[in-house]
Amino acid sequence: MKFETYRCKSGVLFFLSIPPPFGGGEIVNQFLLRYIRNKYNVVTLSRNSHNKFLQGKINLRNVADGIWMMIVHAYFILRLKPKVVFLGIPKDFSSFVRMSFELYLAKMMGCKVIGDLHGMNFSFSAGQSSLYRKTINKFNVIRVLGEDIKKTIVGTGYQNGISIIDNGIEVPAFVQNHDGPILGDKIKLLYLGAISESKGFGRTLEIFRELHLKYPSRIELNIAGEFVDPISEHKFRETYADQELSSQIHYHKRVLHEEKWKLLLSSNLLLHFTQYDGQPLTIIEAMACGVPTIATKIGAIPEMITHSGNGFLVDSYLDDSIRCIGNILEGVISYEMVSRNAKKTFFERFTAEVYAGNIERLVSIK
Repeated sequence: MKFETYRCKSGVLFFLSIPPPFGGGEIVNQFLLRYIRNKYNVVTLSRNSHNKFLQGKINLRNVADGIWMMIVHAYFILRLKPKVVFLGIPKDFSSFVRMSFELYLAKMMGCKVIGDLHGMNFSFSAGQSSLYRKTINKFNVIRVLGEDIKKTIVGTGYQNGISIIDNGIEVPAFVQNHDGPILGDKIKLLYLGAISESKGFGRTLEIFRELHLKYPSRIELNIAGEFVDPISEHKFRETYADQELSSQIHYHKRVLHEEKWKLLLSSNLLLHFTQYDGQPLTIIEAMACGVPTIATKIGAIPEMITHSGNGFLVDSYLDDSIRCIGNILEGVISYEMVSRNAKKTFFERFTAEVYAGNIERLVSIK
Protein backbone atom coordinates (compact mmCIF):
# COMPACT_ATOMS: atom_id res chain seq x y z
CA MET A 1 0.00 0.00 0.00
CA LYS A 2 1.45 3.35 -1.08
CA PHE A 3 0.48 6.87 0.00
CA GLU A 4 1.49 10.11 -1.72
CA THR A 5 0.67 13.65 -0.64
CA TYR A 6 0.27 16.98 -2.43
CA ARG A 7 0.23 20.02 -0.18
CA CYS A 8 -0.83 23.61 -0.76
CA LYS A 9 -2.44 26.48 1.13
CA SER A 10 -6.01 25.33 0.74
CA GLY A 11 -8.84 24.55 3.10
CA VAL A 12 -9.83 21.50 1.07
CA LEU A 13 -8.46 17.99 1.59
CA PHE A 14 -9.04 15.20 -0.94
CA PHE A 15 -8.58 11.52 -0.11
CA LEU A 16 -8.29 9.65 -3.43
CA SER A 17 -7.73 5.97 -4.24
CA ILE A 18 -5.82 5.74 -7.52
CA PRO A 19 -4.51 2.81 -9.66
CA PRO A 20 -3.51 0.16 -9.00
CA PRO A 21 -5.94 -1.54 -8.90
CA PHE A 22 -7.53 -0.35 -12.14
CA GLY A 23 -11.14 -0.06 -11.02
CA GLY A 24 -13.40 2.63 -12.43
CA GLY A 25 -13.27 4.80 -9.32
CA GLU A 26 -9.49 4.61 -9.15
CA ILE A 27 -9.09 5.49 -12.84
CA VAL A 28 -11.40 8.51 -12.58
CA ASN A 29 -9.53 9.69 -9.47
CA GLN A 30 -6.26 9.49 -11.39
CA PHE A 31 -7.61 11.91 -13.98
CA LEU A 32 -9.01 14.18 -11.26
CA LEU A 33 -5.64 14.25 -9.51
CA ARG A 34 -3.95 15.83 -12.53
CA TYR A 35 -6.31 18.80 -12.33
CA ILE A 36 -6.34 19.38 -8.56
CA ARG A 37 -2.92 18.40 -7.17
CA ASN A 38 -1.51 21.93 -7.47
CA LYS A 39 -4.65 23.60 -6.07
CA TYR A 40 -5.69 21.52 -3.05
CA ASN A 41 -4.33 19.21 -0.39
CA VAL A 42 -4.50 15.65 -1.71
CA VAL A 43 -3.64 12.28 -0.16
CA THR A 44 -3.59 9.37 -2.61
CA LEU A 45 -3.62 5.64 -1.97
CA SER A 46 -2.66 2.86 -4.37
CA ARG A 47 -2.44 -0.89 -3.74
CA ASN A 48 -0.59 -3.25 -6.08
CA SER A 49 -1.87 -6.35 -4.31
CA HIS A 50 -5.54 -5.36 -4.42
CA ASN A 51 -8.19 -6.27 -7.00
CA LYS A 52 -11.97 -6.51 -7.38
CA PHE A 53 -12.00 -10.12 -6.18
CA LEU A 54 -10.34 -9.14 -2.88
CA GLN A 55 -12.46 -6.02 -2.38
CA GLY A 56 -14.51 -6.21 0.80
CA LYS A 57 -13.01 -9.54 1.89
CA ILE A 58 -12.07 -9.74 5.57
CA ASN A 59 -8.52 -11.10 5.67
CA LEU A 60 -5.33 -10.17 7.51
CA ARG A 61 -3.95 -8.03 4.67
CA ASN A 62 -7.15 -6.03 4.21
CA VAL A 63 -7.55 -5.49 7.96
CA ALA A 64 -3.93 -4.30 8.28
CA ASP A 65 -4.32 -2.00 5.26
CA GLY A 66 -7.57 -0.62 6.68
CA ILE A 67 -5.97 0.21 10.04
CA TRP A 68 -2.99 1.88 8.39
CA MET A 69 -5.34 3.84 6.12
CA MET A 70 -7.30 5.13 9.13
CA ILE A 71 -4.08 6.24 10.84
CA VAL A 72 -2.80 8.11 7.77
CA HIS A 73 -6.14 9.79 7.04
CA ALA A 74 -6.59 10.75 10.71
CA TYR A 75 -3.10 12.28 10.77
CA PHE A 76 -3.86 14.58 7.84
CA ILE A 77 -7.29 15.58 9.16
CA LEU A 78 -5.77 16.50 12.52
CA ARG A 79 -2.65 18.12 11.04
CA LEU A 80 -4.26 20.19 8.27
CA LYS A 81 -7.59 20.99 9.97
CA PRO A 82 -9.34 21.43 6.60
CA LYS A 83 -12.66 23.16 6.12
CA VAL A 84 -13.76 20.61 3.52
CA VAL A 85 -12.91 16.89 3.26
CA PHE A 86 -13.61 14.92 0.06
CA LEU A 87 -13.95 11.24 0.97
CA GLY A 88 -14.76 8.16 -1.13
CA ILE A 89 -17.69 6.06 0.09
CA PRO A 90 -17.00 2.29 -0.13
CA LYS A 91 -19.81 0.00 -1.23
CA ASP A 92 -18.73 -3.01 0.89
CA PHE A 93 -19.45 -3.10 4.60
CA SER A 94 -15.97 -3.70 6.06
CA SER A 95 -14.52 -0.72 4.17
CA PHE A 96 -17.58 1.35 5.10
CA VAL A 97 -16.80 0.72 8.78
CA ARG A 98 -13.24 1.98 8.27
CA MET A 99 -14.51 5.05 6.39
CA SER A 100 -17.00 5.78 9.20
CA PHE A 101 -14.11 6.41 11.61
CA GLU A 102 -12.62 8.98 9.25
CA LEU A 103 -16.02 10.60 8.68
CA TYR A 104 -16.77 10.95 12.40
CA LEU A 105 -13.29 12.37 13.04
CA ALA A 106 -13.70 14.96 10.28
CA LYS A 107 -17.08 16.01 11.67
CA MET A 108 -15.62 16.30 15.20
CA MET A 109 -13.03 18.68 13.71
CA GLY A 110 -15.82 20.84 12.26
CA CYS A 111 -15.20 19.86 8.62
CA LYS A 112 -17.77 19.87 5.87
CA VAL A 113 -17.54 16.34 4.45
CA ILE A 114 -18.39 15.49 0.85
CA GLY A 115 -18.86 11.81 0.02
CA ASP A 116 -18.05 10.37 -3.40
CA LEU A 117 -20.13 7.32 -4.37
CA HIS A 118 -18.94 5.56 -7.53
CA GLY A 119 -21.45 2.70 -7.46
CA MET A 120 -25.23 2.47 -7.59
CA ASN A 121 -25.98 1.46 -3.97
CA PHE A 122 -24.72 -0.56 -1.00
CA SER A 123 -24.82 -4.33 -0.47
CA PHE A 124 -25.41 -4.42 3.29
CA SER A 125 -27.42 -6.93 5.29
CA ALA A 126 -30.30 -5.82 7.52
CA GLY A 127 -28.07 -5.91 10.60
CA GLN A 128 -25.32 -3.94 8.92
CA SER A 129 -27.78 -1.29 7.71
CA SER A 130 -28.18 0.13 11.22
CA LEU A 131 -24.59 1.45 11.15
CA TYR A 132 -25.22 2.80 7.66
CA ARG A 133 -28.30 4.74 8.77
CA LYS A 134 -26.43 6.22 11.76
CA THR A 135 -23.48 7.23 9.60
CA ILE A 136 -24.69 8.30 6.18
CA ASN A 137 -26.31 11.56 7.30
CA LYS A 138 -22.99 12.76 8.71
CA PHE A 139 -22.12 13.66 5.12
CA ASN A 140 -23.03 17.21 4.17
CA VAL A 141 -23.24 16.30 0.47
CA ILE A 142 -22.90 13.06 -1.48
CA ARG A 143 -21.86 13.05 -5.11
CA VAL A 144 -23.66 10.37 -7.14
CA LEU A 145 -23.65 9.39 -10.80
CA GLY A 146 -27.29 9.70 -11.82
CA GLU A 147 -30.87 10.55 -10.94
CA ASP A 148 -31.92 6.94 -10.32
CA ILE A 149 -28.97 6.45 -7.96
CA LYS A 150 -29.98 9.64 -6.16
CA LYS A 151 -33.49 8.24 -5.64
CA THR A 152 -32.01 4.98 -4.31
CA ILE A 153 -29.81 6.78 -1.75
CA VAL A 154 -32.69 8.99 -0.62
CA GLY A 155 -34.76 5.82 -0.21
CA THR A 156 -32.20 4.45 2.28
CA GLY A 157 -32.84 7.36 4.64
CA TYR A 158 -30.22 9.88 3.53
CA GLN A 159 -31.57 13.41 4.03
CA ASN A 160 -28.78 15.85 3.16
CA GLY A 161 -27.46 17.29 -0.10
CA ILE A 162 -26.93 15.22 -3.23
CA SER A 163 -25.00 16.37 -6.30
CA ILE A 164 -25.20 14.46 -9.61
CA ILE A 165 -21.86 14.66 -11.43
CA ASP A 166 -20.83 12.54 -14.42
CA ASN A 167 -17.51 10.75 -14.50
CA GLY A 168 -14.87 12.05 -16.88
CA ILE A 169 -11.75 10.67 -18.57
CA GLU A 170 -8.85 11.81 -20.72
CA VAL A 171 -8.24 10.22 -24.11
CA PRO A 172 -5.12 10.28 -26.31
CA ALA A 173 -4.94 12.71 -29.22
CA PHE A 174 -5.05 9.89 -31.78
CA VAL A 175 -8.41 8.81 -30.34
CA GLN A 176 -9.83 12.34 -30.36
CA ASN A 177 -8.81 12.80 -34.00
CA HIS A 178 -10.08 9.40 -35.15
CA ASP A 179 -13.30 9.42 -37.17
CA GLY A 180 -14.59 6.32 -35.43
CA PRO A 181 -14.93 2.64 -36.39
CA ILE A 182 -16.02 1.54 -39.84
CA LEU A 183 -18.73 -1.08 -40.16
CA GLY A 184 -17.71 -3.69 -42.73
CA ASP A 185 -19.24 -7.03 -43.70
CA LYS A 186 -18.39 -8.41 -40.26
CA ILE A 187 -19.50 -6.78 -37.00
CA LYS A 188 -16.87 -6.81 -34.26
CA LEU A 189 -18.30 -7.13 -30.74
CA LEU A 190 -16.29 -6.29 -27.62
CA TYR A 191 -16.49 -7.29 -23.96
CA LEU A 192 -14.14 -5.06 -21.94
CA GLY A 193 -13.44 -5.02 -18.21
CA ALA A 194 -13.57 -7.37 -15.22
CA ILE A 195 -14.85 -10.73 -16.49
CA SER A 196 -17.63 -11.86 -14.17
CA GLU A 197 -21.22 -13.02 -14.16
CA SER A 198 -22.38 -9.84 -12.41
CA LYS A 199 -20.94 -7.77 -15.27
CA GLY A 200 -22.83 -9.87 -17.81
CA PHE A 201 -20.08 -12.05 -19.27
CA GLY A 202 -22.27 -15.17 -19.41
CA ARG A 203 -24.96 -13.15 -21.18
CA THR A 204 -22.39 -11.94 -23.70
CA LEU A 205 -21.38 -15.51 -24.55
CA GLU A 206 -25.03 -16.54 -24.84
CA ILE A 207 -25.75 -13.73 -27.30
CA PHE A 208 -22.61 -14.54 -29.28
CA ARG A 209 -23.68 -18.18 -29.67
CA GLU A 210 -27.12 -17.16 -30.96
CA LEU A 211 -25.69 -14.57 -33.35
CA HIS A 212 -23.18 -17.07 -34.68
CA LEU A 213 -26.04 -19.43 -35.57
CA LYS A 214 -27.94 -16.65 -37.35
CA TYR A 215 -24.98 -14.85 -38.97
CA PRO A 216 -22.19 -17.47 -38.98
CA SER A 217 -19.63 -15.49 -40.99
CA ARG A 218 -20.46 -11.98 -39.86
CA ILE A 219 -19.85 -11.97 -36.10
CA GLU A 220 -16.58 -11.66 -34.18
CA LEU A 221 -16.13 -11.33 -30.40
CA ASN A 222 -13.14 -9.77 -28.67
CA ILE A 223 -12.78 -10.25 -24.89
CA ALA A 224 -10.39 -8.13 -22.83
CA GLY A 225 -10.09 -8.35 -19.06
CA GLU A 226 -9.24 -10.58 -16.13
CA PHE A 227 -11.47 -13.40 -14.86
CA VAL A 228 -12.71 -12.61 -11.36
CA ASP A 229 -14.97 -15.62 -10.79
CA PRO A 230 -14.60 -19.31 -11.73
CA ILE A 231 -18.06 -19.52 -13.34
CA SER A 232 -17.14 -17.00 -16.03
CA GLU A 233 -13.84 -18.70 -16.77
CA HIS A 234 -15.58 -22.08 -17.06
CA LYS A 235 -18.16 -20.69 -19.48
CA PHE A 236 -15.40 -19.15 -21.58
CA ARG A 237 -13.40 -22.40 -21.73
CA GLU A 238 -16.58 -24.28 -22.63
CA THR A 239 -17.40 -21.87 -25.45
CA TYR A 240 -13.82 -21.77 -26.70
CA ALA A 241 -13.71 -25.57 -26.83
CA ASP A 242 -16.23 -25.39 -29.69
CA GLN A 243 -13.90 -25.15 -32.69
CA GLU A 244 -16.50 -23.47 -34.85
CA LEU A 245 -17.01 -20.72 -32.26
CA SER A 246 -13.37 -20.38 -31.17
CA SER A 247 -12.27 -19.15 -34.60
CA GLN A 248 -14.42 -16.05 -34.03
CA ILE A 249 -13.37 -15.36 -30.39
CA HIS A 250 -10.20 -13.50 -29.45
CA TYR A 251 -9.11 -13.21 -25.80
CA HIS A 252 -6.68 -10.38 -24.94
CA LYS A 253 -6.42 -10.61 -21.14
CA ARG A 254 -6.30 -7.16 -19.51
CA VAL A 255 -5.42 -4.32 -21.89
CA LEU A 256 -4.18 -0.89 -20.81
CA HIS A 257 -3.21 2.42 -22.33
CA GLU A 258 -2.63 2.48 -26.10
CA GLU A 259 -3.43 -1.22 -26.51
CA LYS A 260 -6.88 -0.66 -25.02
CA TRP A 261 -7.66 2.33 -27.25
CA LYS A 262 -6.57 0.47 -30.38
CA LEU A 263 -8.83 -2.44 -29.46
CA LEU A 264 -11.77 -0.08 -28.95
CA LEU A 265 -11.17 1.69 -32.25
CA SER A 266 -11.13 -1.66 -34.06
CA SER A 267 -14.51 -2.66 -32.54
CA ASN A 268 -18.05 -1.86 -33.67
CA LEU A 269 -20.13 -2.48 -30.55
CA LEU A 270 -19.41 -2.73 -26.83
CA LEU A 271 -21.58 -5.27 -24.97
CA HIS A 272 -22.31 -4.40 -21.34
CA PHE A 273 -25.05 -6.54 -19.80
CA THR A 274 -24.25 -5.76 -16.18
CA GLN A 275 -26.48 -6.58 -13.24
CA TYR A 276 -24.83 -4.03 -10.92
CA ASP A 277 -23.11 -0.80 -11.96
CA GLY A 278 -22.90 2.94 -11.49
CA GLN A 279 -21.64 4.78 -14.56
CA PRO A 280 -19.25 2.38 -16.31
CA LEU A 281 -16.00 3.85 -17.62
CA THR A 282 -15.93 1.23 -20.37
CA ILE A 283 -19.05 2.83 -21.88
CA ILE A 284 -17.48 6.29 -21.63
CA GLU A 285 -14.27 5.02 -23.24
CA ALA A 286 -16.28 3.42 -26.03
CA MET A 287 -18.17 6.68 -26.60
CA ALA A 288 -14.87 8.54 -26.90
CA CYS A 289 -13.98 6.18 -29.76
CA GLY A 290 -17.38 6.44 -31.43
CA VAL A 291 -18.23 2.86 -30.44
CA PRO A 292 -21.91 2.47 -29.47
CA THR A 293 -22.81 0.27 -26.50
CA ILE A 294 -25.63 -2.24 -26.07
CA ALA A 295 -26.39 -2.26 -22.35
CA THR A 296 -28.85 -3.20 -19.65
CA LYS A 297 -30.78 -0.45 -17.85
CA ILE A 298 -28.76 -0.45 -14.64
CA GLY A 299 -27.53 2.40 -12.44
CA ALA A 300 -26.83 5.58 -14.41
CA ILE A 301 -26.58 3.76 -17.76
CA PRO A 302 -30.07 4.83 -18.96
CA GLU A 303 -29.00 8.44 -18.34
CA MET A 304 -25.88 7.95 -20.48
CA ILE A 305 -27.45 6.18 -23.44
CA THR A 306 -30.34 7.29 -25.61
CA HIS A 307 -31.75 4.19 -27.29
CA SER A 308 -30.96 4.16 -31.03
CA GLY A 309 -29.49 7.65 -30.57
CA ASN A 310 -25.97 7.18 -29.18
CA GLY A 311 -26.27 3.51 -28.22
CA PHE A 312 -28.82 0.85 -27.35
CA LEU A 313 -30.68 -0.12 -24.16
CA VAL A 314 -32.22 -3.56 -23.71
CA ASP A 315 -34.89 -5.07 -21.48
CA SER A 316 -34.67 -8.67 -22.66
CA TYR A 317 -30.90 -8.85 -23.11
CA LEU A 318 -30.98 -11.82 -25.49
CA ASP A 319 -33.91 -11.05 -27.80
CA ASP A 320 -33.43 -7.26 -27.84
CA SER A 321 -29.68 -7.49 -28.47
CA ILE A 322 -30.00 -9.99 -31.31
CA ARG A 323 -32.72 -7.85 -32.89
CA CYS A 324 -30.60 -4.72 -32.53
CA ILE A 325 -27.44 -6.27 -34.01
CA GLY A 326 -29.47 -7.83 -36.80
CA ASN A 327 -30.93 -4.41 -37.67
CA ILE A 328 -27.42 -2.96 -37.83
CA LEU A 329 -26.15 -5.75 -40.06
CA GLU A 330 -29.16 -5.43 -42.36
CA GLY A 331 -28.93 -1.64 -42.58
CA VAL A 332 -32.20 -0.92 -40.78
CA ILE A 333 -30.29 1.18 -38.22
CA SER A 334 -27.77 3.80 -39.35
CA TYR A 335 -24.65 2.65 -37.54
CA GLU A 336 -22.68 5.70 -38.68
CA MET A 337 -25.22 8.08 -37.13
CA VAL A 338 -25.25 6.27 -33.77
CA SER A 339 -21.44 6.18 -33.79
CA ARG A 340 -21.20 9.94 -34.41
CA ASN A 341 -23.71 10.63 -31.64
CA ALA A 342 -21.78 8.46 -29.18
CA LYS A 343 -18.62 10.48 -29.77
CA LYS A 344 -20.54 13.76 -29.56
CA THR A 345 -21.98 12.70 -26.19
CA PHE A 346 -18.49 12.02 -24.85
CA PHE A 347 -17.19 15.50 -25.68
CA GLU A 348 -20.31 17.17 -24.29
CA ARG A 349 -20.47 15.29 -20.96
CA PHE A 350 -17.61 12.97 -20.13
CA THR A 351 -14.25 14.70 -20.59
CA ALA A 352 -11.90 14.92 -17.60
CA GLU A 353 -11.96 18.72 -17.86
CA VAL A 354 -15.75 18.88 -17.46
CA TYR A 355 -15.61 16.36 -14.61
CA ALA A 356 -12.83 18.13 -12.68
CA GLY A 357 -14.58 21.50 -13.06
CA ASN A 358 -17.78 20.07 -11.57
CA ILE A 359 -15.89 18.52 -8.63
CA GLU A 360 -14.07 21.80 -7.96
CA ARG A 361 -17.39 23.66 -7.82
CA LEU A 362 -18.69 21.03 -5.40
CA VAL A 363 -15.80 21.49 -2.92
CA SER A 364 -15.57 25.26 -3.23
CA ILE A 365 -15.44 27.09 0.11
CA LYS A 366 -18.07 29.80 0.41
